[in-house]
Amino acid sequence: MFNSILRKIAACLSFYYKNKLHIKKNYEINIINRINFYKKKNIERKKILKTHNIFNQNLEKLIAEKNFRNFLRESFIQKIFFVHNRIYILFMLLYILFKNKIYFRKLIVEDNIGNPVRFFLYPKSSGNRIREVFHLVRFQEFSNLSLEKLDLIFEFGGGYGNMARLFNKINKNLTYIIQDTLNVSLIQYYYLSMLKIPVTFKKYSKNKVSLNINLNNINLKKNYKKKLFIANWSLSESPLKTRNAIINKMTQFDYLLISFQNKFEDIDNYKFFNKILPLFKNNFSYKISEIPFMNIFTLSNKHYYFFIKND
Repeated sequence: MFNSILRKIAACLSFYYKNKLHIKKNYEINIINRINFYKKKNIERKKILKTHNIFNQNLEKLIAEKNFRNFLRESFIQKIFFVHNRIYILFMLLYILFKNKIYFRKLIVEDNIGNPVRFFLYPKSSGNRIREVFHLVRFQEFSNLSLEKLDLIFEFGGGYGNMARLFNKINKNLTYIIQDTLNVSLIQYYYLSMLKIPVTFKKYSKNKVSLNINLNNINLKKNYKKKLFIANWSLSESPLKTRNAIINKMTQFDYLLISFQNKFEDIDNYKFFNKILPLFKNNFSYKISEIPFMNIFTLSNKHYYFFIKND
């Protein structure tokens, strides 16, 4: 409760910036109708931990009420998916800007869909957009890879679709796949469709973001030379049984970008990720390191990167 109040107070720092939501009502209605159709047609089967069970119940209500337009203003969404006005975001922003690359400066420009809270010190962007781009900057530094060269990205737990949006800006021709819970996939469908990014729940293909596709259904050896696995906090917030089902598949990727907190509920994530390192001892370089700036103001639950690249 206290954190929710602080989150609302912090959001008020951006009171002077109003998103211009130029939405064609009929276009939005068609998207929402497709969401309702898919919702009725499918049943959620994934197991989730207690924290996400509460979150899922709130999502159920939002979807039932068709209350999508301002979903990034919802406190329960911000708690899980959308960080906004935090001091450490300023340091991440400066790090990106001092790189002096037009490439990353373009990526941090925020969209209006979902009515995101703009970062009060840089209203062109939002805290969440800045943090996601910062992850990509750090990953590129580790991997020494041009992000445009990736041809397959599998994201385990895609938030509301922000990372998929970023890679759509980087390369519209890659294959992008997100595996998530049903209700979260429906939010992703709304967000990406409203940005007119091609989205599908059907078989994965190039030029589209494919949602709720199981990793077991993907032929990782088929015509993909540069494959990236992404899991920003999602893997570290999943039940151990779910993690174990996906870990062996991770060794088939050329690169891994994973961020995690050292503890979630009763799981020691730092111990978990160090335990799986032997899987990558042959032909891979890896690194576990603290996320810069983010831990400066965190007294207990530290946050880390888990990077892998194929040598």
